[in-house]
Amino acid sequence: MRLRVEAEGISTANTAGEGILHGAKGIGGGRDGAPHDYTLLAPDAPPRKFKSKEIAVPIPPGSVLQVLSGGGGGWGDPALRDAAARETDVAEGLA
Repeated sequence: MRLRVEAEGISTANTAGEGILHGAKGIGGGRDGAPHDYTLLAPDAPPRKFKSKEIAVPIPPGSVLQVLSGGGGGWGDPALRDAAARETDVAEGLA
């Protein structure tokens, strides 16, 4: 998800997310999910990664808040899935 800040002047943001360091755990042999990623893309500045809990982060006008959700962890050993399903996973970048 990308959220563009169109307010005039500096806005502020707070973060209260979890899962930035470690994604959701897989169960029954399933792989862990990817961690979340929250990035501030401000004009004329390098990308800035958010920590899981920050307060009053200044956000310049025209910035984009990029939110990448890691999703959930896997369930079951992927090697036991149907071969065609595994091939589809690989083709879609999921394995």
